[in-house]
Amino acid sequence: MLMSENQVRPQDARPAPSPGKPTPLASLLRSLHPQVRPLPGLLLALAAGIAAGRYEVLPFQPGSSFLALFAAVAVALHLALWKSTRFEGHKTLLSLIIFAILGLLSVQVQNPKLPYPPSLAPFFERPHTLYLAEVMHPPDMRRDRLSIPLRMHAALQANEAVPLEGGVLVSLPYPAKGEPIPVQGEFVLTRLTLKRFHNFNNPGGYDYVRAQGEKGLHARAHLRHMGWMVTVSPEKAMLLQRKNSANSFKSKANRMRMTYLEHLQAHVQGDTGSLYAALLLGYRNLTSKELQEAITSTGVAHLLAISGLHLGLVAMSVFWLSCRLLRILFPSLLARYADKHVALWVALAATAFYASISGMALPTWRALVFVIMLFFGTLWYRQRDFTTTLCAAAILILAVNPYSLWQPSFQLSFAAVAGIVWMAKASSPLRKRFEEIFPMARHPAFHPIKPFWLAFWVSLAANLSVLPILAYHFNGVSLMGFLSNTLLVPLVGMVALPIGLAALVSHLLFEPLGTVLLKLGAFVLDVSRQIILFCAGREWAFQYVGKVPLSWLLVYYTGLVLALLPLGAVRRLCAVLSLVMFGFVFGFIASSFKDPLPPRLETVIVDVGQGSSTFVQFPTGETMLVDGGGFWDDAFDVGRHVVAPFLWHRKVSHLDYVVLSHDHPDHKNGLKFILSTFSVGELWESGINANAKPVGDLEAIALRRNIPVRKLDEILGNHLIGEAEVRVVHPTRTYIQNLWDGRDLNNVSLVLQISYGDTSLILPGDIGQSEENLLPIKPGAHEQVLLVGAHHGSSTSSSEKWLRSLKPQAIIFSCGFQNLFGFPTQEVLDRCAALRIPVFRTDQHGAVEASSDGKNWTVRETLTSTLHDPLHLGLPSTILLR
Repeated sequence: MLMSENQVRPQDARPAPSPGKPTPLASLLRSLHPQVRPLPGLLLALAAGIAAGRYEVLPFQPGSSFLALFAAVAVALHLALWKSTRFEGHKTLLSLIIFAILGLLSVQVQNPKLPYPPSLAPFFERPHTLYLAEVMHPPDMRRDRLSIPLRMHAALQANEAVPLEGGVLVSLPYPAKGEPIPVQGEFVLTRLTLKRFHNFNNPGGYDYVRAQGEKGLHARAHLRHMGWMVTVSPEKAMLLQRKNSANSFKSKANRMRMTYLEHLQAHVQGDTGSLYAALLLGYRNLTSKELQEAITSTGVAHLLAISGLHLGLVAMSVFWLSCRLLRILFPSLLARYADKHVALWVALAATAFYASISGMALPTWRALVFVIMLFFGTLWYRQRDFTTTLCAAAILILAVNPYSLWQPSFQLSFAAVAGIVWMAKASSPLRKRFEEIFPMARHPAFHPIKPFWLAFWVSLAANLSVLPILAYHFNGVSLMGFLSNTLLVPLVGMVALPIGLAALVSHLLFEPLGTVLLKLGAFVLDVSRQIILFCAGREWAFQYVGKVPLSWLLVYYTGLVLALLPLGAVRRLCAVLSLVMFGFVFGFIASSFKDPLPPRLETVIVDVGQGSSTFVQFPTGETMLVDGGGFWDDAFDVGRHVVAPFLWHRKVSHLDYVVLSHDHPDHKNGLKFILSTFSVGELWESGINANAKPVGDLEAIALRRNIPVRKLDEILGNHLIGEAEVRVVHPTRTYIQNLWDGRDLNNVSLVLQISYGDTSLILPGDIGQSEENLLPIKPGAHEQVLLVGAHHGSSTSSSEKWLRSLKPQAIIFSCGFQNLFGFPTQEVLDRCAALRIPVFRTDQHGAVEASSDGKNWTVRETLTSTLHDPLHLGLPSTILLR
């Protein structure tokens, strides 16, 4: 039977869905729609444009004029469609295109001139030239030295001032008490010898030259004392360079900051005073090395970087106090103005003052931008929307400095704030549930503990948000951060910081009161310091995880977002577990597609500057590290910043053998971090220590970590490691007792010969020519020898007799860029040229990698360079030695 149009089948009769309250997930997705919250999408478009410009991923590189014209056309189209409601999608797309183009344009406009501006090139290595310069940023003050970034204006020659571009980083010993230090915005006259920045050129290494260039620094120089730098008035500078670019406000603010520092150091000494200098004035590097490492291990470095936490506490405290004082002292004023509006202006002024005397470092001015936006939003009665405010602040900062996108401090700041804001809402039901289970949490007796309870949740949110970023940039995470932040955020942020700021203000009004408050705050900070050292003393406080791929960051943050979505507990758990399983399966599949390689003996002479470090991987997979480089004064940790990243890049977390050739800093110091951090099977050393110490530095670390230590009597001779053989041939007991002078540790270097098939690698340490002639190394007729040059190429090593007897297929010198010793010396290079031995150098070729299949050596350099090719062979980056 036919049915009419108005008739309905019984099974089709279902109730119509009611418009009711939307689900939480639907509400969230609607709130992120471009027409509701446009700034998140615009921020992503801007960041994508910046990244495309920096990495040059486009198939062509458009010029600035083309980009500006294209952006103007897009803006014109957007304005033409502004009032139309038919093209909402087109307007959104145009907005995204405009911001992506602005990102590309900002990179091109602010692209650093690498490696240095052309005007600076003629002045490199020109000794003691007189320069007029301006202090770019507040000097970086450390306990024993000072670094001053200078913006170059002119080189003064005879009667001529040659205009210059670029920045120079000047280092010098910390000046004596009372000696003036130039501050940001002041002009100086100084005599400098400019030198180029240089990278440690290793696979997976940090591009230091580019990082400095993005900060506006293109050269370095060293002064023996502050007397070589004289401050000049802006008027004098204007006469010298015919233009005025002085910034009197910056110089006055920083001079006031320096005065506060002197006052603080006069009343609070030691690391406690250094902590207060960091907390109040932004001088973060005055603390001792031990305390700096403890702060890193406990995950509280953000407490000493003046950022959103500090400015927010200052703003809220001043706002609360101003409201109370206005109601008490100026009630008549409230008839014309709202107390909160007046208090907001006072709080903003106080926050800006605090930011200015703290040096206005990058985290500080980023936080100030965020505070200003919140201020105007509140002033104009805007509804609080932290997501929009956060995106607006990020857009403004990236517009000013697009390279902030790659700075860890930028990523950590915004990730932490976003995590605290979004996780606070997601964890609210959990906190309420806790209070229901434990009613005592609402009792008045619980109020003193409440700041620590809130600090725990804030610490949890912030740490979960920044965990992968910390692991990616710093190769490790602080497991102690959750506990230490719970204790120290209230103690430092809510007690020590307000007291310290009150002390600074009181110092201007009534100095005795300021001194009393400073002593009180110092007591609180000293308690905090003891907590930091105690927490850092736990062995598990900080764990290094090695190199973290970007794909794992994507998996982590996707899982975190899924865990916070309003999907219900079971669905969220299933989504997160599915994502984790996908990550593991993807990683397993990616690793299984690697082509199996035939067994090879591989070695890398690592670029550690003026020092030596050699990595060896045996055909059966065992690993050995011979020496770790190092600076003589240990001012720079080569092990932490150079050798470890290289090992992590090769996915090496365990070393079967660590070998110290001899007890000199340029071979030993880098191994301290390696032995303290990596899993190590054995430590080999001669046992002959500098200053006749019974227990060497490395042996002490090994004993603490239960690493077996094998000394000369145990390691001298042959060792079979898989299919390769390691021979330790020097120094013998006979040599030490009868021939060694007992002073020169170079001549008792461990000498290793590593043989695989018809190839061998010889590592002679720093021995001299007389020791070379005593070595029992006689290569076979068909043996292919790869030699690491003894003593970095000193003229007292690598004798002609030694080179003729070995007949090496190549020689590799580990030496520093423009090192003071002139290594390798021209005499040694001439010997190699006469014998037609190919030469590789870490200062010119970067890390040199070599691999042997048991018959021939294949050598590959990190940098392709023809700066030194004594045979004029035009060596390519990879050569097969036969």
